[in-house]
Amino acid sequence: VCDFCAQSIDKVFSKQVGVEKVDVNLNNGRVTIKMADVFQDDEDGISNDRIEKLFLNAGYDVLAIMR
Repeated sequence: VCDFCAQSIDKVFSKQVGVEKVDVNLNNGRVTIKMADVFQDDEDGISNDRIEKLFLNAGYDVLAIMR
């Protein structure tokens, strides 16, 4: 993952409703997405399927999603 990739991923997820913070770690290739508290356990939160689709549409693969 390069710096440009990190910026692209940040931009995609920062635009999503309920996303409070995006952290792209270039050293380990992980992305951490912090949802606003109101969305943590809500149906309106970002689903695993939605997360995977956003990554795939941006041209990246998803190895695992951990909650």
